[in-house]
Amino acid sequence: MTSILRALRSSWNKVHKRLMEPGLKEYGLYYEDMIEYPEDVVKVALSRLPEDIQMDRRRRRFRANELNLKHETLPTDLQDYDPFVSYGLSREYQRALKEKQEMHRSW
Repeated sequence: MTSILRALRSSWNKVHKRLMEPGLKEYGLYYEDMIEYPEDVVKVALSRLPEDIQMDRRRRRFRANELNLKHETLPTDLQDYDPFVSYGLSREYQRALKEKQEMHRSW
């Protein structure tokens, strides 16, 4: 049963990536840029990233908002990249989440 669920999840992940990729590229975003930070764990994870990576993320998000407001997209020559390359936010998020869970267990 778990192998069937694992196969379904893997298939869904592939479909999800294929559906997300064009939209991310149109605005010059990485998948990790879509992680929002009202959650305290995301704020902690972002603070652990180097300052230049944080600044790049802010610039990409600002540019995407600006393009969206203008009903424009990034020129096609700038859309040739893999938006699913990690810049470390997912790893730091998982680490911060694990630390938070351990802290709550110790209470």
